[in-house]
Order: sequence, then C-alpha cells, then structure tokens
Amino acid sequence: MPDKYSFITVRREKSGGFLFNPYLFNEVPLNETEIRILELCNGFLLVKDIINTISDEFFLSGKDAETLTINALNNFSKHFAINCKQEKRAGEFKIKKNVSKGKCKGQDRTHGIYHYSAPLSVIFEITHRCNLGCKHCLVDAGKPLENELSLKEIKKIIDQLVEMKVFNVNFGGGEPFLRDDFFDILEYASKSNIGIVFSTNGFLVNDEVLDKLENIKTFAVQISVDGLEKTHDEFRGVKGSFKRAVWALKKFSDKGYYTIMSTMMLKKNIGELEFLIKLCLSMGISSFKLSTFMPAGRGNKNINDFLLTPSDLKSIAVRMLKQKKEYIEKINMDINGTFPWLIENKPKKLLEGFKERYERIGCSAGMSSLTISPNGDVYPCPFLRNYPAGNLCSDKLKDIWENSDVFDVFRNIDRTKLKGKCGTCGYMPYYCQGGCRAAAFLQTGDFYAEDPNCWYGCNLP
Repeated sequence: MPDKYSFITVRREKSGGFLFNPYLFNEVPLNETEIRILELCNGFLLVKDIINTISDEFFLSGKDAETLTINALNNFSKHFAINCKQEKRAGEFKIKKNVSKGKCKGQDRTHGIYHYSAPLSVIFEITHRCNLGCKHCLVDAGKPLENELSLKEIKKIIDQLVEMKVFNVNFGGGEPFLRDDFFDILEYASKSNIGIVFSTNGFLVNDEVLDKLENIKTFAVQISVDGLEKTHDEFRGVKGSFKRAVWALKKFSDKGYYTIMSTMMLKKNIGELEFLIKLCLSMGISSFKLSTFMPAGRGNKNINDFLLTPSDLKSIAVRMLKQKKEYIEKINMDINGTFPWLIENKPKKLLEGFKERYERIGCSAGMSSLTISPNGDVYPCPFLRNYPAGNLCSDKLKDIWENSDVFDVFRNIDRTKLKGKCGTCGYMPYYCQGGCRAAAFLQTGDFYAEDPNCWYGCNLP
C-alpha cells in the first residue's frame, strides 16, 4: 500500500503539478495522471486499487493504467516520495534499493510559460546589516533598513509561504547571522516541509553556531568566495574573511550539508576560477556557482572595475565547460551566466524553428520566484529594487503574486517586445529565456534592450 511520506509536498497547477522532497531539494514536474496517482498513495489503497481508479478516471484500458501507475510509482520511489508497506504488488512494481542518495538540484529549476499558482522558490532577505563591505553588494548592505521585519512578522510571512506551498526559501541578507533571532527563524521554518537554504559570508560561523544548527532542518548552505585569499579579502574589505569563508564551507561540508560556493565573476578574479574549483573539490563542496556582476547597489559605484566584456564571458564559458566535463561526477557546476549553450553545436534547422515561436518567455522572476526584502517589500528580481510589487506589512503574498502589475510585466514578455539580437535569437526559448532583463535595464535603462552581457553574434575569437 503506497503511502506518501509526510515531508513530501504535492502541489497542483493548471496542468499537472509538482512533488517536492526537501531532502533532495528539487521539485519534480508531474502530469495530470501522475499527480493523481501520487494523491492516491495514502497508505490505504493497494496498488491494484490505484490502477483501477486511474483506469476509471482517465478512461484507460487496464493495461495502460497499470503501465502508467507502475512507472509513476517507480518514479516516486526514485525521489523517495513514497513508502510501500508489505503487500503483494501488482505488475512489476519494485522499490529500487540501490538508488543513490539524491544530490541537490536546487540550481536546475523547472520553468513554465505561465506563472505558477505560487513561487517555487523565494529569496528572503531578513536584514541588510552586514559585517563586511563587499564592493559588488546589490543592496549596499551595512546598516539595517528602517522598519526591518520583527520575528513575529517574519513568522507570519513563513506561514503564508507554507500555505501557498512554496518549495524552498533562501534566507539571506546582508548577513543573516547578525540577527539575534536567526536561529529562531530557521527553527520556525524547519517545522514545515519547506526546503531551507541560507546564504552567508561565513565570517561569523563557529563551532557554537554549528552546534545550534545541528537540530534545525536546514538542507543547503551558500557561502560567497570571490577569489583566492588576497583577491577575496580585498574585495570583501576585511582581512581574514577568505579563511573564515573556507573554514565554514569545509565544516558544513563535513557535517553533510549541501554546500554551494558562490563566486561573482570579476575582472580581478577570472584568472582564479580553476583554482577555486580545485579548492571546492579538495573540501568536498557540492556545487560551484558562478554569478554575473550586476551594476546595482554598491556595485553601481564600481562598474569600470568589475564589469566583464562579452569576450571575457566567452573565454570563461570555454574554460568552465571544460572543467564541468572533467569534474561532472564530482561537483555540480552552475555556469549559465556565461551563456555556455552558445559554444555547443545546435542543429541550425532546430534553431531556425525556434525563431517562429512567440510564446511568453522570461527568467524565473515573477514566474516561479520572487524576493522579499527586510522591510517586507516584494520584488520579482533582487536586482530591480525600483519596482516593488507590494509590501507584506499591508498585503498578503498571495494577493501580490496574483494581482501585481509589476509581476504582469515579467509574465508578458515575448519575442516581439525584445530589441536587438535578443528579439531574433534562435536559442530562445529553449536554451535562453530572452536574456537577463535586469542586466539590460541596469546597463542601458531599457527593460527590453538586448542583454549586454551576451556574446552571441559578436565577432569574437
């Protein structure tokens, strides 16, 4: 009798839906039949009963219903979503006992062409206080915002996230450990089935912090390392910050957390990326994530020092694809910010076919993700602070998600609105979602301009 584990979240959408396992940290898309099968995994129905129900409800032959049900149950088992009590199972349904422990797929998000009933993921900035002075900081963190949310207010927002069945939340800042109640926030969130990540500079992490986190259900930790020691410390503005970040990453890795080293690509560190990957490998880090510099917040004051050219990004893409191929079995590498698909040989006929498609496009902003600032402001994108969609001190998140005019802008982008090469690019929408609208706006002032970071069509070596 298949029984869905209590920690599994099932969410219906306009077509099908998702299952989410916080321990594997990935949402699994399901079609209408699959999500119904999962709903029937209640611990009381035999497999044959589920097959009969699916046959009746979807007007399928017994054989077709059996095939679909068995395949679905095996898929659920692979994602550790169901427990099968002892029974004589129908067909050839078997719980695979040799499935390896799942690896976090947090960077491989599932996107659709319409916005979902709720975000899949949320960035929750709980403070803008910070103990470092990073030159790229998108929020110019240091001092707290006026009217930062109280613990009581944050708990109410978490309740809304749980009610909407948001799958994962990344708590960050600023530096979240500067809030005295950060552990209370994590502990409260961990009582739900939300997948919890937190982002930190690692400077305040010590053995006492690690001990306090021991009994809190946190699944992943992201720590920024923006170069080797000299580069990182200069960039972060505090000597010793590199050693603290690396120490924290190693400790979290040793304790079994899914660990992410996040690196901002800058002119001063692009020659050090391979060394950082080797550092990750030596510490058993789960993922290496490259981010593209955006001229927002404090970064707007350092454009000339940090902004990479399309030629720089192409060179990085070539190098990182080589690294990704070499270490594919050892570490997850998120290098999408370098436009790696432009290097791969795609069939010309296939790309030409993409140009005729005019469905809505766009990144996850406002479609499957959003950002909450420390004062309750809600944004589709963390880089576009001039366009709040609402405020959670006065509005419900569900109302903002469903009714905000700001979100509508992001949800109604199509090829005809994009300018320059983005409007005619054959890689859209299956390899690229139309470029980064934040990069276009921040560098040109035009939301629909071509992505200035993309090197497609440039005559580069």
